[in-house]
Amino acid sequence: VSKCVDSMPFYRQQRTLARAGVPIARSVLCSLFHRAAEVLKPVYERLVEMACAHPYVHADETKLRIGEPKRARDAWVWTVLSEDVVAYVFSESRAAETPNHLLAGSNGVLMVDGYAGYNGVVGDEGRVRAGCWAHARRKFFEARGTAPEASEMLDLILKLYRVERAVADRGELGSDRHGEIRDSLSRELVDKIEAWVDERRGTVLPKGPLGTALEFAFNQRKALRQFLDDPKIALDNNIAERALRVVAVGRKNYLFVGHFEGGQNLTVLQTICHTCLLHGVNPYEYLSDVLVRVREHPASRLDELLPQNWVSPPA
Repeated sequence: VSKCVDSMPFYRQQRTLARAGVPIARSVLCSLFHRAAEVLKPVYERLVEMACAHPYVHADETKLRIGEPKRARDAWVWTVLSEDVVAYVFSESRAAETPNHLLAGSNGVLMVDGYAGYNGVVGDEGRVRAGCWAHARRKFFEARGTAPEASEMLDLILKLYRVERAVADRGELGSDRHGEIRDSLSRELVDKIEAWVDERRGTVLPKGPLGTALEFAFNQRKALRQFLDDPKIALDNNIAERALRVVAVGRKNYLFVGHFEGGQNLTVLQTICHTCLLHGVNPYEYLSDVLVRVREHPASRLDELLPQNWVSPPA
């Protein structure tokens, strides 16, 4: 839990335990960590399977170094989220192979940024791609320094978020009423945004900050409109970016994983810990129970041990 939730490296845990009167070698902590991941791998695989099969999926990816001697290189942690699971997957590259493997053959909506690596799982034979308005907004925000007129776009996007906030305050997110409000208010705003983009494309440097923002909004137009047709589609992919924050903190604290298997084991235990947190389950209590039970638990009843189904044993 300290490693996967608090991003605390083992040498700090070693010091903390020693001060508490429990001296334990860092190598032992590392060994126990990897053993725990091995024992819990069936639970992890089931959680990833459930996340990737859900009709509404968010996905994103970020770097995490592999620090093997003389072979230090970039690797990647991917997150796939549904309403029940926060899943992490480790891979040695950012190639489309990972999302293709995870999401191939699944249907529904995939909320992602503009990265082309997801193109293989969207389209007529796959998922519907939904665009992230936070990514679009960020590019116009970055353009404000050299193009003050970008503030006009920021104001329009802000109005989209105000519509969503008003619906959330009434507890109507994802409802038919939410869809009606989007149709009456948000659709008009999106039309204004697209007209604003069309009016300015070709009048600014295409590689400049504003030109880049305009091209992103234009190229992602179809994906950015998807939320108008389904009230269950979120306005942005911020939930996936927040899920990857623990990886970013880990990059600063423990810097890298020692080898590929170490990265895999890290994502196994991060998936379980953060799915626990999603469901209000204390991951320490969960692991203390399930690590003991999982090896003798019937495989046909594995779902009973998932964090969303777990019941704390009586005291």
